[in-house]
Amino acid sequence: MNNPIAVYRTTNADALRIWKEAEAAFGDWQARLDAFLAEHGFAGSETYYDGFSNRVVGVAHRGEEVPPGWRIERKHGYLTPRLSTKEGKALDAQLSELKRPDPRNQMPGMPRNYMGAGVYLTCGLEFYDGALYAIWSEEIPETLVDLTVWEPVKLSAYYAAVERAEEEAR
Repeated sequence: MNNPIAVYRTTNADALRIWKEAEAAFGDWQARLDAFLAEHGFAGSETYYDGFSNRVVGVAHRGEEVPPGWRIERKHGYLTPRLSTKEGKALDAQLSELKRPDPRNQMPGMPRNYMGAGVYLTCGLEFYDGALYAIWSEEIPETLVDLTVWEPVKLSAYYAAVERAEEEAR
């Protein structure tokens, strides 16, 4: 996440379990997504998903002819199912089954989103040093956070954890 402003950390067993289950589910999701892409001639293509529902909404258009059941989405230019056709409805149904796992949907004590004065934010989650970090690009009201599960941390502590992880990865 670029330029975090507020960061919280937890080692709560339920939060860590949810994170690890989502990591495992993500591998399965990626394999199913890759199989869908290969089946429809899009192996290796970038996909687009809706960040609110985590639903895959499209596949990168590489300039090829638009396959049956697909259309080019006007605003972003990716291929998306043409819902006015039988093929498109079938593709849409398949994509509906490919919701990206998101541990934020069940995370105890931390809101997934925050809507404040002119902003709509979604927290980022990262795992370092055996702890889970919730990262926000703006301050959120602490009344929304269960401080028995999460503790606010200084940005310096967060960056130190990130640097340690990057050092270990080398």
